[in-house]
Amino acid sequence: MARAIKEERALTDMESIVVRPNGEQRAVLANPTPLYDNHGKFTGAINVMVDITDRHRAEAERQRLTSMLERSLNEIYIFDLERLTFEYVNHGALSNLGYTLEQMRSMTPLDIKPEMDAAQFEALVAPLRKGEKEKVIFTTVHRRADGRDYPVEVHLQIVDNGPRRVFMAMILDITERKLGEERLRVITRTGKLGIWDWDILADTITWTDPVYEIHGVDKGSFTPTMQGYHALIHPDDREQVSAAIKASLETDAPYTIEFRTVNKKGVVNWVYTNAVVMRDGGRPVRMLGGTMNITARKKSETALRESEARFRAIYKHASFGIVLVDEKGRMTDVNPAYANMVGWKR
Repeated sequence: MARAIKEERALTDMESIVVRPNGEQRAVLANPTPLYDNHGKFTGAINVMVDITDRHRAEAERQRLTSMLERSLNEIYIFDLERLTFEYVNHGALSNLGYTLEQMRSMTPLDIKPEMDAAQFEALVAPLRKGEKEKVIFTTVHRRADGRDYPVEVHLQIVDNGPRRVFMAMILDITERKLGEERLRVITRTGKLGIWDWDILADTITWTDPVYEIHGVDKGSFTPTMQGYHALIHPDDREQVSAAIKASLETDAPYTIEFRTVNKKGVVNWVYTNAVVMRDGGRPVRMLGGTMNITARKKSETALRESEARFRAIYKHASFGIVLVDEKGRMTDVNPAYANMVGWKR
């Protein structure tokens, strides 16, 4: 206002701060204008002010969100609802893809998704356009500027961007997850380790292929259920297995157990199972574990025990003397025949 009076000219949209009696500061746009009488003599000024505090706060919030998006290691894209051209691509996406922002602004998601055509993309986003879903999640492949592909998980939704609605996508690079899944697949196949997942609330069980092989059932004709699973356990071991599961669910006791199974052909096998219980607020909701066929090991252990028993019988009842010594040649034991031979008491 002072400047307008001093210079006797109108000023527009001068940003300034006013302080209320309670100390609160408000941002305003001031528009001071000189006033003149009928003779053109300067008589004062009038100031019209517009409170822009909320606008400032909105702009600060927008800048804060933009900064967060830029710092995100995930890829974030905003693109036109109809033309699909990119309007915003964050630093994480530019860094991972190897394109410049100028290049990206002339591209669409289809340019970086080699496994997807326009019809497939429209089928995926149709529920968003129709308002049937707020978000769609799918996996696909992205192609970098140098031609290298990498697996991604896409979280896509339609959001308001001022007066317009646009697509916003958050992309997770799942290369490490895929590698982990592949490593697990190799382990389960080569080591014959079967993975099972029991959704306790839905009472459904998922088996990997080795579990079907371990239990000797056909994947196409057998649906895993707790009832069907118990039917595969040897009758003499069912109570033991049920008690172990109950203890794990109720007291979080470790679920590590060896028991026998009987397949449809009547073949008895030994299996080792280890599992963990996942909880939600203390309530068991899932049980995830692994199973291995340990029949060969059990047979070896049985053969070893039988061999040791035969040796002990021979050792004890042989008519000839037997002496056992350690690695230094010191005598550690003798059988009865040897003791009698040399006149020792055992």
